[in-house]
Amino acid sequence: MTPIERFLYEALIRSPGFNRFVQSVYNRVNKITIHRTVTDYRPTMGHKINAFRIIWINEVKDLFRFRH
Repeated sequence: MTPIERFLYEALIRSPGFNRFVQSVYNRVNKITIHRTVTDYRPTMGHKINAFRIIWINEVKDLFRFRH
């Protein structure tokens, strides 16, 4: 094995993305189901923008609401 092949092999083996891919293939082959937890949720930019819009609209409504 040449030094460049060795370097590329080690880089691939250490990469988290490759390890996740191999783990997912292993789980499918062995029919292992994984129960995702709340910490696995990653909001997209669309989710973040929508949440900001909803909060901003509620703040503006509260700002201009007259209370007696």
